[in-house]
Amino acid sequence: MLRDPEEKKQVTANRLASLQDRLRELVRIVVAVSGGGDSMALAVLAHRILRPRARVYHSTSPTVPADATEPVHAFARRARCGP
Repeated sequence: MLRDPEEKKQVTANRLASLQDRLRELVRIVVAVSGGGDSMALAVLAHRILRPRARVYHSTSPTVPADATEPVHAFARRARCGP
Protein backbone atom coordinates (compact mmCIF):
# COMPACT_ATOMS: atom_id res chain seq x y z
CA MET A 1 0.00 0.00 0.00
CA LEU A 2 1.29 3.43 -0.96
CA ARG A 3 1.63 5.82 1.95
CA ASP A 4 3.72 8.63 0.50
CA PRO A 5 1.41 11.26 -1.12
CA GLU A 6 3.94 12.05 -3.84
CA GLU A 7 4.30 8.38 -4.71
CA LYS A 8 0.50 8.06 -4.87
CA LYS A 9 0.35 11.05 -7.25
CA GLN A 10 3.00 9.51 -9.48
CA VAL A 11 1.30 6.12 -9.57
CA THR A 12 -2.04 7.79 -10.39
CA ALA A 13 -0.45 9.91 -13.14
CA ASN A 14 1.21 6.82 -14.64
CA ARG A 15 -2.07 4.89 -14.62
CA LEU A 16 -3.93 7.78 -16.22
CA ALA A 17 -1.28 8.11 -18.93
CA SER A 18 -1.47 4.37 -19.58
CA LEU A 19 -5.27 4.52 -19.91
CA GLN A 20 -5.05 7.50 -22.26
CA ASP A 21 -2.49 5.68 -24.41
CA ARG A 22 -4.74 2.63 -24.54
CA LEU A 23 -7.74 4.73 -25.58
CA ARG A 24 -5.70 6.34 -28.38
CA GLU A 25 -5.03 2.87 -29.79
CA LEU A 26 -8.75 2.19 -30.24
CA VAL A 27 -10.67 2.82 -33.44
CA ARG A 28 -13.89 3.36 -31.49
CA ILE A 29 -15.33 2.67 -28.07
CA VAL A 30 -18.72 2.18 -26.45
CA VAL A 31 -18.93 3.06 -22.77
CA ALA A 32 -21.91 1.97 -20.69
CA VAL A 33 -22.27 4.40 -17.80
CA SER A 34 -24.12 4.00 -14.54
CA GLY A 35 -23.75 7.64 -13.56
CA GLY A 36 -21.12 6.78 -10.95
CA GLY A 37 -17.61 8.14 -10.79
CA ASP A 38 -15.73 5.28 -12.46
CA SER A 39 -17.87 4.92 -15.57
CA MET A 40 -18.30 8.69 -15.94
CA ALA A 41 -14.53 9.23 -15.71
CA LEU A 42 -14.00 6.68 -18.47
CA ALA A 43 -16.72 8.32 -20.58
CA VAL A 44 -15.13 11.76 -20.19
CA LEU A 45 -11.66 10.47 -21.13
CA ALA A 46 -12.98 8.49 -24.08
CA HIS A 47 -14.91 11.51 -25.33
CA ARG A 48 -11.89 13.81 -24.99
CA ILE A 49 -9.61 11.44 -26.84
CA LEU A 50 -11.86 9.81 -29.44
CA ARG A 51 -14.62 12.45 -29.85
CA PRO A 52 -17.12 11.19 -32.44
CA ARG A 53 -15.72 7.66 -32.24
CA ALA A 54 -16.78 7.36 -28.59
CA ARG A 55 -20.35 6.41 -27.78
CA VAL A 56 -21.77 6.65 -24.28
CA TYR A 57 -24.90 4.75 -23.28
CA HIS A 58 -26.95 4.90 -20.11
CA SER A 59 -30.13 3.01 -19.41
CA THR A 60 -32.52 3.17 -16.56
CA SER A 61 -34.08 0.31 -14.71
CA PRO A 62 -35.27 -0.48 -11.19
CA THR A 63 -31.64 -1.23 -10.25
CA VAL A 64 -30.34 2.19 -11.42
CA PRO A 65 -31.09 5.00 -8.97
CA ALA A 66 -33.06 7.85 -10.57
CA ASP A 67 -30.49 10.41 -9.41
CA ALA A 68 -27.77 8.58 -11.38
CA THR A 69 -29.25 9.81 -14.64
CA GLU A 70 -28.71 13.54 -14.06
CA PRO A 71 -24.86 13.38 -14.11
CA VAL A 72 -25.09 11.50 -17.42
CA HIS A 73 -27.40 14.13 -18.92
CA ALA A 74 -25.21 16.96 -17.57
CA PHE A 75 -22.15 15.39 -19.22
CA ALA A 76 -24.04 14.96 -22.49
CA ARG A 77 -25.10 18.62 -22.45
CA ARG A 78 -21.55 19.86 -21.73
CA ALA A 79 -20.07 17.56 -24.37
CA ARG A 80 -22.85 18.49 -26.83
CA CYS A 81 -23.60 14.87 -27.48
CA GLY A 82 -27.03 14.28 -26.04
CA PRO A 83 -30.11 15.70 -24.33
